[in-house]
Amino acid sequence: MAFDEKFLQGYLAKQAVWSKNGGRSGSGRPYSVAVLGGDNALLSKSKAKAKTKDSNPHAVALARLAANPVLREGGEYRGRKLSANHEHWEQVMLFDWLYRCHPEVYDDFTANPMGGLRSNKTANDLYDEGVKSGYPDVTGDVVRGVYHGIRIELKYGKNKASANQVARLNRLTQNGYFCALCYGFDEARQAIEEYLSLADGESVTFDLNQSQWLGVSDD
Repeated sequence: MAFDEKFLQGYLAKQAVWSKNGGRSGSGRPYSVAVLGGDNALLSKSKAKAKTKDSNPHAVALARLAANPVLREGGEYRGRKLSANHEHWEQVMLFDWLYRCHPEVYDDFTANPMGGLRSNKTANDLYDEGVKSGYPDVTGDVVRGVYHGIRIELKYGKNKASANQVARLNRLTQNGYFCALCYGFDEARQAIEEYLSLADGESVTFDLNQSQWLGVSDD
């Protein structure tokens, strides 16, 4: 998949369909994905921020990706060799979608930066402060149906949840949260859409990938 301007236009077309089908843009936020300059050139991050009063940092990131697909696919970038980073960009797309289609709950969702390269000191400091391994990537503190909130572990390709992640998903489920293991943006969007549509007392039917974690123990 090429993450260039063509990709962004395709993503924009998806946003239009969501809008037509009732997706909410509240507060006047546009459904465009990236801010384009003259001659269809992608604006720099600073110019993009100056372009709109209500700046969407996720759209800015996606514009940067469109200009530099190597950021996702891996390869040489500004003299450095980058590894593929698919899960990161799937999550960027997810929060961009939340920002545009569900601004009423956007501030109730956050990412948990559990991955990434850290020094030993930083890792030790985080554990000292109470950071726990295996916590899901996406947290939504929104009460819906019979649940206290939603938690999503986001994967890509053939990646599997670790034993710590499986244990955490099960523990959170037992404590009244809706949890899902989702492969990519589309599955995560589907889970969140269903969750947000729940009425009081209802439960989610989304059950993709449950066999990989629900009730699974590493004993």
